[in-house]
Amino acid sequence: MPRKRSGERKIGNFDKESVAEAVKEVGSGKSLRVAARNHGLKKSTLQRYVAATRDQEDLSQAKLTANYACRRVFTEDAEKELAGYLIDCAKMGFGLDTVQVRELAFQMAKKNSVKYPSTWDEEEKAGVEWLFGFRQRHPELTMRKPEQCSVDRAAAFTPENMKTFFGNLKNAVDRHPSFADGSRVYNLDEIGTTTVGSVKRKILAPTGVKQVYQSKTGERGTLVTTLCIIGANGSALPPVMVFPRVNFQPHMLINAYPGTLGLAAPSGWMNSDLFPEVMRHFVAKTGSSKQNPTLLKMDNDPAHLAIDAINIAKDNGVTVLTLSPHKSHKTQPLDVSVFSPFRNYYDGAMRNWITSNPGKNVTIYHIASFVNVAMGKAMTPATILSGFRKCGIFPYNPDVFTEADYLSASPFRATEEEVQQVEAGTVPETAAVTTSAATSGEDSTALLSQEVAAAAPPPPTVGDTTPGPSTSTFLGPHAIRGLPHKTADPKPARTTKSRKGRSMIPTDTPEKLLLEARKKAADEKKAAAEARKAAAAARKAAPGASKRATDKTKSTRRACIPPKKRKKSQPSPSTSDEDEDDPLPLADSDASETWAEEESDDDGLPVVDPDALDKLEREPQEEDYVLMKIRTPTGNKKKQKITFKIGKVISSSDEHNNVTVSLLKKSVRDKAKFLLCDPVKIENVNVKKVIVMILPKPKLAGTKRQQFHLSFNVDLSLVPFEE
Repeated sequence: MPRKRSGERKIGNFDKESVAEAVKEVGSGKSLRVAARNHGLKKSTLQRYVAATRDQEDLSQAKLTANYACRRVFTEDAEKELAGYLIDCAKMGFGLDTVQVRELAFQMAKKNSVKYPSTWDEEEKAGVEWLFGFRQRHPELTMRKPEQCSVDRAAAFTPENMKTFFGNLKNAVDRHPSFADGSRVYNLDEIGTTTVGSVKRKILAPTGVKQVYQSKTGERGTLVTTLCIIGANGSALPPVMVFPRVNFQPHMLINAYPGTLGLAAPSGWMNSDLFPEVMRHFVAKTGSSKQNPTLLKMDNDPAHLAIDAINIAKDNGVTVLTLSPHKSHKTQPLDVSVFSPFRNYYDGAMRNWITSNPGKNVTIYHIASFVNVAMGKAMTPATILSGFRKCGIFPYNPDVFTEADYLSASPFRATEEEVQQVEAGTVPETAAVTTSAATSGEDSTALLSQEVAAAAPPPPTVGDTTPGPSTSTFLGPHAIRGLPHKTADPKPARTTKSRKGRSMIPTDTPEKLLLEARKKAADEKKAAAEARKAAAAARKAAPGASKRATDKTKSTRRACIPPKKRKKSQPSPSTSDEDEDDPLPLADSDASETWAEEESDDDGLPVVDPDALDKLEREPQEEDYVLMKIRTPTGNKKKQKITFKIGKVISSSDEHNNVTVSLLKKSVRDKAKFLLCDPVKIENVNVKKVIVMILPKPKLAGTKRQQFHLSFNVDLSLVPFEE
């Protein structure tokens, strides 16, 4: 039976005015039956309202409508507040699903001591019927499947960033008045076209089948990058396609869109070596020159900012305007209005081909024909013009985005007060509550239980009377759960900062010089790395290199005691240069042993001899790193396998002198380092029998990734760790 029954409502379908007129007629002497017939009411209904208003002279203050809200859990104002909260969360990108809404409703009812059904306590959430009625009473809410949006995209779309972009756009239009009519304004962006479709559509299938399949030619497919260019006048230029091949062949563009440019790259991605060809293609198709300039808007991908491409654009009157990263979903006309239908038509063309050619696989040589079909259907003038209008590019509209559009960035922006607290080092302990409140309703409820009313009476569980809060203050969803918000966290002492992208006009001389300087620095760094790599390969291939490494290993293993400290001497510049450039000569075994012994002492680290470890100097404490000697039984009862492990003490010793240790994993790449990630805990580790040494505090690297790699100020090369 359908939940929403068809037909008009049979009871309660009258208004207040008709009831008031009928009551007045009865008071003036008419019968109940006649007055009810005149106003479309039932006699029993009119009789009930006449009896209820017998002692009231002013009918305007009387309640003359059906009271179907008497069994509602929340009042109308409370439900409006909840609906507004759900809308705000959805705009911020943290929308709540049906289960979370039901849990929030239960928390609201319990916190405000309103009457609700007893089944809510059993499941700790509101019922399904309440949710259905809530949605019926608030048609402004609907169920939608959200699109995936990364945190970077949401956080980057701010009024400040968009003000910079529209300011650069206005400067470009002011320089060239011919851009104002939109006939010389273009947008460039890339889309991935693969041999496997990505859009899932519903199909007609028989009932009673649990799983329905759709044939496709592969699991992951092969990528071909398609670069599209559209104009603000509704036109579309021939695309550029990058095939995953070393060399481009003409037959890759069979049945392609007329004028398509074909390129090849091993990865199938656009790169800085190919983009100059794209810029020449754009200049040729638009007829751009210094007398007839054009404006090209694109993202600031490193491949798009190739110096050669910028020079070609500057020489041919192309003004390039870039946008800072993570905003193409709002400010790229191609992303806003074109690429979505393009994907649908592309997948439709692929499905038609698969249906007509069963058993055959889609290859990269078929993609050009699919792109041709999709461009003809998706890139219509109406669709293109709509994209430029929604982005505020043409017609120029810097106020196209409202405050509601910027709500997605609000959860990731700390307030000025929080920033000042972080800078002053006075962050309160509850500063992180705001972030957790956005994702965990239970945590926020537990915190509020300490702040609101510690001794609140248990709520009744019979929902048959008029609802309402038990106190004068009603705790809404904003007070119970809170809006998503990230607090300002103190920055670590050492962090690796990456250069943030920004909106700019790279064809301007200052920006162009800055790009050239960055490219020069990157080239020098790359050349230096290649030179070091070549020098290392030359040293490795030099005569005697393998013998020296072998002698070094043997000599180090013989060093069972800390090596003697050698006398420091000041080497001459000539000898130091020779030592850096030429391999050390190994004339005899004595020289090799001397060199190896000195090499083991270069860092000044004491060598740990596992056979000469004495008693512990002190008892291990929490946060100490210890070396453990573990004995494992073998097939021979008289022999035991002895291995060593390093662990971190996470609990102090108990009455039996046992501690709990978290094991560290030995690094595969660097034998002198140990990994802290995913440790295994071992309980009841005896201090006297297992722990043989307390290691010094480990050294931590600067980056977050390197902080998981621990190294100690001792030489553990002689310790036989288990691999």
